Amino acid sequence: MSASTIHIRDARNEDAERLVLLHYAAVHESAKHDYPQNVLDAWSPPPEDARFAWMRWRIDSVDSHVLVAQGQNGSINGFCMFSAADGVIHALYVSPERSGNGIGRQLLQRVEALVATHGNGQISLNASKNAVRFYRSQGYTVIRPATQKLANGEAMDCYEMIKRPLASADTAVESPPLHGPYEP
Repeated sequence: MSASTIHIRDARNEDAERLVLLHYAAVHESAKHDYPQNVLDAWSPPPEDARFAWMRWRIDSVDSHVLVAQGQNGSINGFCMFSAADGVIHALYVSPERSGNGIGRQLLQRVEALVATHGNGQISLNASKNAVRFYRSQGYTVIRPATQKLANGEAMDCYEMIKRPLASADTAVESPPLHGPYEP
């Protein structure tokens, strides 16, 4: 399945369980060579009712937005959670079975366009070790090593990344260059 057969849409409450299952599979498959099992388990614990409820809450939240990449057969192949107003990506995951088919890139491009329409000239995120190469290929720069605090208090090594300038359809927003970006 290529990115051209994917439809990007807003997440709905009925997507919550599939998003949590996708998150669990993506974390435990794509990051297993970069993080120890205790970090993987804290990052994405086994799917259960409390996680499904949390995802429904995030889908309904006015502070964030959730997009899904849906295949022609109705399958959900990826999702992205972000705040357009703040210019922050909180999560972007693609099903391990669909990784490498342009789905992440398509989700990211849609998010960048939405962030730019909110007047943001940049977008930032904390990237896991296994995601840095993907974000670099999309024009993001590593600023510095960071630590992501997980729900159970476990700390996960990651990298603070940024992309600027972002341009909306009608205007480019200029930002000053970054000085001394960190290169892992």
